[in-house]
Parts: sequence; structure tokens; C-alpha cells
Amino acid sequence: MTLTSFAFEHDGCFLLPLEELSPRGMSGELASAIATRGLLSKGAIELFDAALACLHDRLSALHAAAPNSHVPPRLLNILVITAADTTRPFFQPLPDMSAVLYAADLDPDTSTPEHAAFQLLFAERLGQSKRYGKALLASLPFLLSLDDARAAAFIHGAERATRPDAEMPRRLSALLPRIRTHVFAEGAGQGATPPEGWGKIQGTGLAIDRAFFPELSRLGAEVEAASGAVATTYLERQRRRTARHEDDVVTFLRESRPQLLVLGEDGTTLWDPDKPAETDALAGALASIGELPAKSLVLDLTTIDRVTQRFFETIAEASALEVPVESMEEAGGVFVHHERKLVAYALVQPGLDARVEAAPPVHRLLLAARTAHEWGHLAVDSGLVPIPEKNRRRFDEASEELRGLFLRIYQKMPASAKPMLDEEVADLEKSGTRIEMLPLTRIEDYRSNLISRRILRPEELEAYVRVNVRSLAAEPIGILQKLARYAYEGQYLGLISMTDPFFYLFSGTYLREELIAGDFVSEAALRELFHLVGTLCASYEIDETKLKR
Repeated sequence: MTLTSFAFEHDGCFLLPLEELSPRGMSGELASAIATRGLLSKGAIELFDAALACLHDRLSALHAAAPNSHVPPRLLNILVITAADTTRPFFQPLPDMSAVLYAADLDPDTSTPEHAAFQLLFAERLGQSKRYGKALLASLPFLLSLDDARAAAFIHGAERATRPDAEMPRRLSALLPRIRTHVFAEGAGQGATPPEGWGKIQGTGLAIDRAFFPELSRLGAEVEAASGAVATTYLERQRRRTARHEDDVVTFLRESRPQLLVLGEDGTTLWDPDKPAETDALAGALASIGELPAKSLVLDLTTIDRVTQRFFETIAEASALEVPVESMEEAGGVFVHHERKLVAYALVQPGLDARVEAAPPVHRLLLAARTAHEWGHLAVDSGLVPIPEKNRRRFDEASEELRGLFLRIYQKMPASAKPMLDEEVADLEKSGTRIEMLPLTRIEDYRSNLISRRILRPEELEAYVRVNVRSLAAEPIGILQKLARYAYEGQYLGLISMTDPFFYLFSGTYLREELIAGDFVSEAALRELFHLVGTLCASYEIDETKLKR
């Protein structure tokens, strides 16, 4: 994996990879690459470093003072948007492992480190809560923990914000002096307890002067409305038409005949490559599509066709592969159709309606990866990724060691957690899953990814890996399942040759805080678990005799 292969692949934005960051800022290599491309000035890079340091210092202090009220800071992949008017607002490109900043947040002529730090935290909290007002409340302890000089610096930057949702920081900055005297957060340096008579804000660790509650509620309502207006403005821009752009899509399909199906919202086929001229149904579904979504849709379809062609060029006798109906999940908006053996692309997918907006950053890389992954499962089911005989003994020995290790880890978990663990084990047994086999329940996905690695561009594979390796802290699953998933999903980082997978996991996922600090597993046992799961994954190899020469 090279720094530039993924970070700078996106139109209108660029990525600051987690592994190139520290609590003090970005690495020298990343800073040099950004400066060389003219993406940020030296002053903007310095402002970012100061912002990240400010955020980590304040969140660390809050956690140290009140560990039951505040989580420690973590590193994230950070997407910096340079074309604000064409990029979807309020989204997380890598769920729960990323935050979004605007380049304007880092402009030293208008912004400040304190303002940029707040925007980073707010973006993370927005991704977690999915509600603008809730994210604002969750970010207040940071502002309450600032000393007077830093609070004034935040106000100075927020007042001059130029990001699409600038109304939020401006309104917040106007009310901040009163917030700092009428809202209390444990550990923020405001005393041990809130003044007598103050009330709790439900769902938060905040306390508030009851007389101030209407003002804070009004701020929440105002910023919710402002965020809605930002989203509306964005979608209106996406709807702009300079011609009948449905014709652009139809013409592309007629002339290029990509090997795929286009499905409507109800799952009906709107376009079939065997009947390329029959486009009325699709044209009707796209009757009001804007110029930007139309261009994006064509690029999506081109991507699926390219990856599909690459698969058939790589796998010998690919046309003979069978689609097992019982194991193929025809959901998620992109899948191999079990009857047609073509990738089906739904116009309406989870997180994207291709009729009304262009795909957000990273989407198309993930689309390529999803296409390859779906084809890869067919190859795996047909025996293209076996355990060669030379690896069989190693696999069997590692399997036995893994089962024993996972059981020992389970047996050494805290007695205080026994009721919770017993309930989890009982649920697993009901589903027919033995706890010692948990780390291998998704091994078929790894095998499919070995095929994907052969047919995808490096940037596409990296997008897939980063979106699948995430924090499980908020996942509604048990400790054993979290441990197993971290051990398995962490293997994906090896697919992109990440130098230090444990840095990525420990810095960004709360794995260390939840499982190691919680005494559920020692770091030594965790590393051994990762090693054994990695040994099992590495035992699988593509059967080269079934590839085209």
C-alpha cells in the first residue's frame, strides 16, 4: 500500500489516512504529499495539526477526570472536502471510522484550531447519533472544557465559518458564553458537581440551569432546521437539468451494452443487455434526473461492467460458474442475479438514490469492490480458492490451536461478566454456533477477497478494507463476537499490506479500551489470536490452474 494510492483518488476531496495521523497531527510524508499537490497551504497543515492536538488533549483530560462520562479520544480517517457545493453534506465515507472536514475549516485566515477541532468532534458525533441536535449536545463537553482564551478562539473561528452549514457554528458561538455558565459537564473543570437545582439533559451526561433550558432547546431546533436547509440546497443543486439527462443514460446503455441489469425501486428489471433498445421503462424511472446524477449513474454502470469483464478475463470457464440461490444474498442494491448471472444494479440502494443525487466520495470504489466480491463468492463456491495440500497440515494445527486459545480466553474472562457471557453463549448455541468457531464464521468472505485482490485496482480494494474494519464498541453484539470479529476483520488490513495493523485497530476502534482494559483478553493473547486467524486465512490460495493464462 502506498500513501498516494488511496488518499488522493477522490474528486473534490482527499483523505487523511488514520495510520498517517497521531494525536499531534499528520505525518511528515502526508504533509509533504498534500503540499506538493497544492491541496492545503503550510499554514492550513499547521492549523490541522494544532486542531488535532487540541482535540486529543481536551478529550483525554475529560476522560481522565470523568472516565464514566467521557470516552477517550481516538484517531479517524479524515476526509477533507475541497468542493463543498458538489459533495453530500453530513456523511461518513467510512462508517464509524471517519470524519469530514471542509478545507475552509483549516484556512488560517478565517478559522482557528479550536473551531476545526470542534468540527472534527462534531462530525464524529453526528456519525454516531445521526441527529444534528444530538451531535451538538454530545460535543458540548469539549467546549465547556476549554479555558477562556481557547473558548474565545473557538468563537473567533466559528463566527467566520464559510462551510455549507456555517449557520450552526455561528449560532453556537453567539450562545457559547451563556452555555459555559449555564451548562455543566462532569470533568470539564467546572467543579465536582453542578449547582443545586440544575436538571439533567436526558440521554447526555450534561446538567443545565433549568431557566436556560428554553434557550438551549431553541438553539437545537435552529441548527436542526439549518442542517435541513443545507441538505435541501444540496439536493436542489443535484436536480438541475440542462437537457433531458435520462437520454444520456439511455444512449450510453444502447451504445455500450454493459453486462448488467438495471433494477427499479421495486426490484423490476428496467434495462437488460439482451434487449438494449428497450429503454422506455428506464427513461421513465429517470424522467427528472439531474445532470450530476446522470453522469454519476453512467460512471457507476461503467464501473460494474469493467470489473465484471475483468473477472471473466481472469477466471477460466467463468461462464460455467453456477449461482447458488440459497447462498447468494440478493440485497444491498448490487448483487449477482441468480437467474441471469449478471450483476444487478438497483437505482435505489441503502444510502443512495441514484435518481436524485450523484454518488458521494468513496462510493464508486466500494461499488467496484462489491461487484468483485459478489463474483468472487461464485468462484469460491466453485472451488477456486481451496487449501492446497501443502498448507493442509498447517491449517489443521492452527485450527486446533485457535479453538483451544479462544476457549481459554473465554474461560479467563472476569467472573463479574459471567451472566452476560452465559447469555451470549446460550444465544450462539441456539443458532448452532460453537464459540470456539466464532473467528472463522466469515472465512468465505476472506476467500472471496483473494479473488477481488486479483481483479480490483488497489484503491478499490483499500476502500473495501477500510469500510469493513471499524469500531465495534457500539455494535449490539456480545464480547465474544466482538473479539472474534476484530480477530477476523483485522486480517483484511493485510490485504492492503498495512505496515502496522494493530496501530490502526488500537488507535481507531476502542478495541484496547473495551476488551484489553476491560480484562476480557490480554494483549498477548489477542496478538496470538490474530496470528492464528491470520495463519488460517493465509492457508487458502487461488488455484492458479483455474485462471486464464
